[in-house]
Amino acid sequence: MNEETNTKKIATEAAREIKIDISPIMGHGTKGEDVKMAMTFVPLSNFRRPQVRSMSCGCQRIYVQLIGFLIFVLLIAVIRMISNMRVVFVQYHMASDTDGELVLLPVEFAASRGAFCLDGSPPGYYIRYGKSPNINKWIIYLPGGAWCTSKEECYSRSFTDLGSSMDAPALSAFGGILSASETDNPDFHKWNMVKFLYCDGSSYLGNRSRTVEYKSKQIYLRGFPVFVALIDHLIKHTDLSSADNVILAGTSAGGIGALINGDFLRDKLSSVESLHVLLDGAMFPDQPSYTGEHIMANLLKKTFYFHNIKDSVSIKDCTSELKISEQWACLQPDYYYKHVYTPAFFIQSLHDTWFSAHALGVQCSSKGCKASEIQIINVSRQNFHSIFKNVMLSKGDGLFVSSCPFHWVLLKSTFYENLNINGTTVADAVGHFTYADKTEEIRPLLLFADPLEIDAVELDTWTNITITHGLHNARSVDYHYEKGLIFWTDAQDRHISVTGVENNFLRKNEAIVKTKMGSSYGMAVDWINDHIYWTDATFQSIQVVNLQGGNRRTLIDYLIEKPMCIAVHPSDGYVIKI
Repeated sequence: MNEETNTKKIATEAAREIKIDISPIMGHGTKGEDVKMAMTFVPLSNFRRPQVRSMSCGCQRIYVQLIGFLIFVLLIAVIRMISNMRVVFVQYHMASDTDGELVLLPVEFAASRGAFCLDGSPPGYYIRYGKSPNINKWIIYLPGGAWCTSKEECYSRSFTDLGSSMDAPALSAFGGILSASETDNPDFHKWNMVKFLYCDGSSYLGNRSRTVEYKSKQIYLRGFPVFVALIDHLIKHTDLSSADNVILAGTSAGGIGALINGDFLRDKLSSVESLHVLLDGAMFPDQPSYTGEHIMANLLKKTFYFHNIKDSVSIKDCTSELKISEQWACLQPDYYYKHVYTPAFFIQSLHDTWFSAHALGVQCSSKGCKASEIQIINVSRQNFHSIFKNVMLSKGDGLFVSSCPFHWVLLKSTFYENLNINGTTVADAVGHFTYADKTEEIRPLLLFADPLEIDAVELDTWTNITITHGLHNARSVDYHYEKGLIFWTDAQDRHISVTGVENNFLRKNEAIVKTKMGSSYGMAVDWINDHIYWTDATFQSIQVVNLQGGNRRTLIDYLIEKPMCIAVHPSDGYVIKI
């Protein structure tokens, strides 16, 4: 029992601590001496468990090498990118020397003027600045693109570049009359060039204050505010206000916008010395189609009323004369032309390809037309001839009319090559029209007042010219040669009005005397002292004002009964009344 107990005790003691000390003393003892060893045993519980340590040093080296490699690759990529950027930068500016760079109106600027594309995006323009000596000369170009006449059409159009500025490219190629090539465009290559985005679908004339909704999308019909805002932005941020020569050009639908907005722009740029309107393929007369429909008239009529064009300032001179149901006719260039005072130049094909296909329904080529189609084409040709007869009689307007089939040429190479009349290209004709000295030798001219208009007859050719129309009861007329002003009295309106050529422009009719005036049947102009004298049968007097209608005085108001006619002799100071 004791032995068993002792054995367990010894085992327990051994389990707690077994020490084995080995203390060899080797090489220190003498020969024959025993080598003593001491051994101590330590229990396993006192040893730390073996652990596998991470290979930290090896992984860090891999990370460092990987990061270094990535930095190296990135550095190479950056160097190449910078090199490519330099090439792109040079290419961009080489292109921008010839092309137009996009300018979108700031949202706040556009919104304050109610100017939006169909989809509500801000309008914009492309611009290339001019070079000396033509830094004060400008061409503003309105591109074409037809019209939209309903919610459905304008909705579909709002997703395209004809209804939105959202995807407008940064650059636009400028060719034709906008070209920077001296060889191709010798007369205008150094001018400031501006090309508007066409994103309103109404020839820059729509003026509908409220949006229309279609498929939960708001559609804006704001063509005229767009035109005004673009001009305002150019005036504010460029030197357009200092321009001495401006051409407002337009193609197709843009040509209609240029024609109708021309006088408005001239009034806005009051200090400009010369402003011309240039129309390219913009004549759309009302003519029955191959099937007997009035396609063109119906298209313009729907555009006019859907976009509420009647409320645009630039067209009111025309619409004010007509009933609401007839006002759409003012959108027809051949009708509106008689209301234009700004000199205009027309480029037109007698066989306009767009007009033939879309307005007349004639799709045949020149060699494959039926007899009935040829008849329609010949009628169209005669209509164009008739329309341009009035332009040919005008001293201030011009035209280039060709039998070659085309729709427009202004931005194409055909502006300066291939298309010509007796060797004169379109570029030649437009350049001559713009730069030609308009002064002519004095020719005898007889002015006379018809109750509804003021007319003139050139006595050397017996050509009749209508100076102004739309009057009510014109009774007398006189002329100030040095200033190119024509004055007349209207017995019904009881006004004295003025028109005429001033600073190369045909002025709009303006009433300079319109208060306290009775029936006047006689008027005379003192061209030396710049006075106007007239008789007043109602107030039985003879009165006088200056050419602006100021400094009004009554010369005689007694011992005179129903004065009628009057004449003056400025150099001798005589006033003669009958």
